[in-house]
Amino acid sequence: MKNTKLRILTLSLLAAIGLSFIGCDSNQFVSPNTANEVTLEQSQNVATNGTTARAALKSGPVSNSAAEAIEAPKERVTRKEGELNIIKAISSASLQKRFVATWFVERDESGWIYAGDDEHGRTWLYFPRNAVPQDVYVTIDWESEGLLEGGVEFSPHGIEFQKDVTVWISYKDVDLGNINENDLKLWYWNEDDHVWELIGDTVDKDNEMVGGLLEHFSRYALGGE
Repeated sequence: MKNTKLRILTLSLLAAIGLSFIGCDSNQFVSPNTANEVTLEQSQNVATNGTTARAALKSGPVSNSAAEAIEAPKERVTRKEGELNIIKAISSASLQKRFVATWFVERDESGWIYAGDDEHGRTWLYFPRNAVPQDVYVTIDWESEGLLEGGVEFSPHGIEFQKDVTVWISYKDVDLGNINENDLKLWYWNEDDHVWELIGDTVDKDNEMVGGLLEHFSRYALGGE
């Protein structure tokens, strides 16, 4: 009888310990390797566009053919830090990141992903078929402070595209300062050389966006000289 009570007490203690661990882990993120949906970080300094990873959209702000028709700059153009006027967000100065969104991109499909909304504009990425080496979860961080104030970071870093990916970054909710709308360009921050590299100068005034081509994920911003 004593042994039976002892076993019951032991099992109860183990169950309580197990429940305490479950309670501690309830707010942790779900790995994309273990689940179909990925929960995004949310805090006072993050405005989150959607709470789960979603499949890429079939349509975007322009046609797929128009996205694929964008051409890369014919020559390498660079500017040192401080030589460019990087655009700044107007209404989100209190946010470290304006929007964060994660999407699931399949290698053998073409499609669009974005972060943002109608009020502030959106950052769009278009993936042609077979652009990524494997199926991947892609995160867009639209920042409003630091070096990339008004810029965007795409991850995961290190992925080399097998086809160029088209990016459109909105300037709908930004302070252009003394930058002429026609002179807006899209720049990539080269961390190795510590310079800005020009990657696109296609201005879409109707949708208030600037387009360019990406060869890999990194940090990008709109600016003028």
